[in-house]
Amino acid sequence: MALAQIRATFDLLSRDLGKLEQRLMRVPVHLARVASLPPIKPGDEHLPVETIVPRHHTGREAMVTACSAFRDLHIKDGCSKKSARRYPGYCQIRPSQVDDPGQLLALVDCINQAKREIKHLVTDNFESRTARFDALHSQCPGVMTVHLYREISLFAEGDVDSIRCTWLNKDALNTLKPKNAIQWQRSLASLLDAVLAEGRMGDADKTVAMHALASRIESVPPASLRFRRQVKVQPAANVKRSGATKPITAALPILIVQEARIEHKPLPSYAPKERVERSDKTNNTRIGSLHGWTIEQRLA
Repeated sequence: MALAQIRATFDLLSRDLGKLEQRLMRVPVHLARVASLPPIKPGDEHLPVETIVPRHHTGREAMVTACSAFRDLHIKDGCSKKSARRYPGYCQIRPSQVDDPGQLLALVDCINQAKREIKHLVTDNFESRTARFDALHSQCPGVMTVHLYREISLFAEGDVDSIRCTWLNKDALNTLKPKNAIQWQRSLASLLDAVLAEGRMGDADKTVAMHALASRIESVPPASLRFRRQVKVQPAANVKRSGATKPITAALPILIVQEARIEHKPLPSYAPKERVERSDKTNNTRIGSLHGWTIEQRLA
């Protein structure tokens, strides 16, 4: 049943993305600036990033790029399957120039709801990473999971003052966040299963190392476990609304539906710089690593 629901929801999502493109291509362009970033080639995922030079699109070309970005859900030849393609930017639409702004907002909401529904169908019905991968890709062949799940940001309250695109460079930090004690134990058991499975895939030394890691994890209170992974630099946008600024991810172009013109700053070129350690960073000790994640214990 879950598999059929995944396919049906994906078909609805694809249909609505087509409708969104048709609507946006009929809208007069007020302000639109969307950047294309150089794609990462297969095998280059772990190379150090020396520089990133965005290619900027403006006006109608930017709207065309935005529509293409919203529909970019699948693997592409010549592009890495492990690194997401990103399209930072923004498109402002004046409500007075749209036949029915409410329908446009409702369509974007349906698209985002479909994305969330597919994600819940996969994560709620299939426990292991392998089972989730197989379930999703059996119904949506060639889809890139990160592309499928990322939602379209839309602001329509009319209170956006400015959008300034920038680069974000930080670590991803996860914890075990079960809703109850049973889920807590399942999360921990799933982690231990993944560690031991990794050991079975290697030689004798790796098997010993993974058993030792599993033992160290079991000795740590689950609430103190932390999972850290260095994330490659990615574009973000600082959105100022009613005087308050909030940073959001900018993997997809941001849609703004309002009359008032906004201040804007396009994404600059990126060059690496030395990161400054935060003074309020929590004290953690490293336990081991798995699938690119560093497993840590938070110390009191």
